[in-house]
Amino acid sequence: MSRVLRNAAKRSSVSCLLSPLGSGFSRVSPLTERYLTHSEQETAGVAATLARRVPSGTVVLLYGELGAGKTAFVRGFVEGIGIAPDEVSSPTFTIIQQYGGDGRVYHVDLYRLGPDEVEDLGLEELPERGGLVCIEWADRLPWSIAGAVSVRITDRGNDTRELAIEGAPGLPATSPV
Repeated sequence: MSRVLRNAAKRSSVSCLLSPLGSGFSRVSPLTERYLTHSEQETAGVAATLARRVPSGTVVLLYGELGAGKTAFVRGFVEGIGIAPDEVSSPTFTIIQQYGGDGRVYHVDLYRLGPDEVEDLGLEELPERGGLVCIEWADRLPWSIAGAVSVRITDRGNDTRELAIEGAPGLPATSPV
């Protein structure tokens, strides 16, 4: 059974729909959190909250069409752990960018790569360094990453985005509507 929750800690009116993937509802069931945001700032707010929930070494897989808001999500994500969001740009040409100076966040963009090129990047080493890893265009990965958090961003028009987050630890800081 689905429950509609609103993030009371946020200034915005971002709403979250939690729906269990399996039968029944419990804290140990895999959940999909669904957010509807109405601005880049609201999307960044959801990302910042997620960044504070995940432990070091977590991989966040980002899915969405061109212009859906994947890089905007990463800006909010890095801001959530205290890194200036203006450091973030789409890493399309550099493939992997590092934020926080000490590798606290690795930002990977697979848009221009094929499966063989992705295998040569050594992505499996990044979480082992203890940083957080955000991978844009994760659908281009030739393998799955166990324990990764998946974020699917869909453009619903008029600056509205639907974010579906799977595999995030714990429940978001929300209160019932």
